[in-house]
Amino acid sequence: MQIGIIGLKNAGKSTLFDILSSHISAAYEQSGTSRHGVMAVEDERLDFLQKCFETKNRVHPSFELLDFPPLGMIKNSAETGSTAILEEVKNCDILIQIVRQFTNPAVPFAQEGIDALGEKSALDAELLLVDLAIVENRIERIEKMKHKVRDFYQPGEPELLRRCRETLEKEEPLSVLDLDTVNEKLLRGFQFLTIKPRITIINIDDGEIPNRGNWITRFEEHFPAQKQTFDAISCQEERELLTLEDDDERDEFRKELGIEIHAVKLVAELLMKTANLIQFLTAAKAAAQSWIIPAGMSAQKAAGTIHTDMERGFIRAEVVSYDELVRYGNVAKCREKGCFRLEGKEYIVQEGDVIHFRFNV
Repeated sequence: MQIGIIGLKNAGKSTLFDILSSHISAAYEQSGTSRHGVMAVEDERLDFLQKCFETKNRVHPSFELLDFPPLGMIKNSAETGSTAILEEVKNCDILIQIVRQFTNPAVPFAQEGIDALGEKSALDAELLLVDLAIVENRIERIEKMKHKVRDFYQPGEPELLRRCRETLEKEEPLSVLDLDTVNEKLLRGFQFLTIKPRITIINIDDGEIPNRGNWITRFEEHFPAQKQTFDAISCQEERELLTLEDDDERDEFRKELGIEIHAVKLVAELLMKTANLIQFLTAAKAAAQSWIIPAGMSAQKAAGTIHTDMERGFIRAEVVSYDELVRYGNVAKCREKGCFRLEGKEYIVQEGDVIHFRFNV
């Protein structure tokens, strides 16, 4: 699953990228290309699972991170037809927007003065313009080709695109549209930016850390659109904590600064919540492992996240909840209590399910 980090110049995108990838890099030159990394998501349940099933290793899930150039470059690519960066942004599953509320005078401002709310509005406007360019280009193509090429567009597509254009022209994101299953699937192919789940990180000074909740409330009241969540992080402080090698020392400094939750854990929780994701678990001799999937996924589709052969040859899923394993302490006791159950391919996987997939190919 790909997570794109976007923002205006000097908002702290690359600093946030370093924090989430747990890697301090050299100064990143904004060359018009993206930077790739990995964000590990620690699942503490694997500790117990490893002991319970006597597995050799633990494998935590991860997100792929992309740090993009300043958003103006992305908008320009949509308008000029230079698609390299735009296509990468469109391929992201979730967008993290970062806005500046820190005062460091050594870092030039992208806009005049500090105005995180205004910066968020500017970012949203850029995304709207990208989507509007995509919509208008497609409408123009349909008008040119509809009498030349048979079945050039999907049934209902022109009407739906006009709805999209009207929404965007009202300066509203496409996430506000009430779409049925057919139209949702139709729009999915366009990979519009304002319909994607979005997280806004307010990049604050260390002195504002105690006011984190106030910043979240201000943004929630100002930007009530769907599929958005907000939080505040002092990226500079979090990045400096990466230079400390001792975990206990890091925790002590976080406590002194009033940081309630590790930034990586915080963003991981925001990603799961905003995109409606869950985790299921597996345990074999080689490893206890955690997997991230969309909520509502069937057992057969979940098997495919491990290997396509498992999905293709799916027979049954043997399922026990993690909580039941903890309650009874071991596998044998859970079997004795009848906690394990066999589920078919249509079973909807639940958060914390421990699953053994039976398959044959």
